[in-house]
Parts: sequence; structure tokens; C-alpha cells
Amino acid sequence: MASISPGFLDLKRKRRVYSVRGKFDPWGSSLKKEDLIDFICEDAGLRREDISDDTLLFSDGYIDSFTMTSLIAFIEDEGNMTIEQSAVTLENFDSINNIMAFCGGQNAS
Repeated sequence: MASISPGFLDLKRKRRVYSVRGKFDPWGSSLKKEDLIDFICEDAGLRREDISDDTLLFSDGYIDSFTMTSLIAFIEDEGNMTIEQSAVTLENFDSINNIMAFCGGQNAS
């Protein structure tokens, strides 16, 4: 597991910027697991029954690079954060649980 690094504030955009090692927002993320699942299902044309919290979304072909790009934009908007390109890895974004853990989501199981 990567070390916790709060990153830095981007005052111009009023968002938290996560470093490669960053997985924790001390001010909390407004991203909700149910909203994340709804977005992925709608954007990728999936049913909720098709995926679980541990489904490997990208590795198992449930989402492609276009959906991943949309997903990152959704997370930045909903979570009120900026995610550096270097932080977009399978470790951080290949499952619902990984995404919620990366974003410091309070609903991660």
C-alpha cells in the first residue's frame, strides 16, 4: 500500500491535488460509492448486477480507456479534487473498492 501524502492545495481551482503516493484527503471526499457505481454502469452500459465492489473493471474488460477518462473526470467533479495523471494506476482505479480507498471515501468497504 502506498504511503499517505495529503498532496497540496490548488487554490485557483479550490481542489486538493493528489500526489502519486496520495490516497487520503484530510478534508474528506464528497464522492459516494452508490454515485460512482451508477456512473460506471451508465457510462459503460453495464447493469449493477454485472459488477461488484471487487470486480476488476479495467483488467477484466468491463471498462475501456474512454470510460476511464470519463470516470476520472466524474471523480474529480464529484469528489472536488484534482487527480494527477501519475496517480491513475490499476492499483488505484481497477475496482470500486480501490477507487473509494484512493479517494478517501467514507463508504468504502
